[in-house]
Amino acid sequence: MGILEVKSVTKSFGGLKALSDVTFDVKQGELLGVIGPNGSGKTTLFNVITGYYRPEKGSIWFNGENIVGLKPFQIAKKGIARTFQIVRPLSSLSVFDNVLTASLLRESNMHRARERASEILKYVGLSDKREARPSELTIADRRKLEVARALAIEPRLLLLDETLAGLLPSEIDLTLKLIKSIQANGITIIMVEHVMRAIMSACEKVIVLDHGEMIAMGTPVEIARDKKVVAAYLGAEYQLA
Repeated sequence: MGILEVKSVTKSFGGLKALSDVTFDVKQGELLGVIGPNGSGKTTLFNVITGYYRPEKGSIWFNGENIVGLKPFQIAKKGIARTFQIVRPLSSLSVFDNVLTASLLRESNMHRARERASEILKYVGLSDKREARPSELTIADRRKLEVARALAIEPRLLLLDETLAGLLPSEIDLTLKLIKSIQANGITIIMVEHVMRAIMSACEKVIVLDHGEMIAMGTPVEIARDKKVVAAYLGAEYQLA
């Protein structure tokens, strides 16, 4: 049994099926990649897992419990955290207070919550920006803040929604190093990403969505050689390094 099991999940918006009978599982400690064209259902999948949307069909099992129907904060308390493709910090608060606020979901003792927030900022490399406002940060540092806020709730499963978007190659390398470090600390990760070199180097397994359907699942090498994936997403010009 995986830490997360998605079984026959379907989600529609009007007449449009954003997800259609999607089934997969993620093992404890695994790093799963999710790829596909824009509009293929990747962020909808995250929204369904985290309780922002309720599927019309199917079930989502986390640690052996069906979490469909729970509210987002209840799912977060159970150990699923996420970042957002469009970063959503609390703009009126400092970097430190953003992380502290997230810490208080898990830790009611203010002293311990402040210690935890400081530890996380050091871990992601934002200690020197702790008094800054999110608007003063670079894109790369805003992405780090998103990750820091997610880590503050002490998740067992972390969902990363295009954490590498808009970053320079050197920033991508540093962020990938952070992601691998998070995984090494025992946190299971699902990563939605368009940066294929990141998917190829970081993920043990990849699933591919297209028009809401899961069209392939396998290792990064298997996915890169799958004709359906090449036709729907990668393009014929994509070559394995």
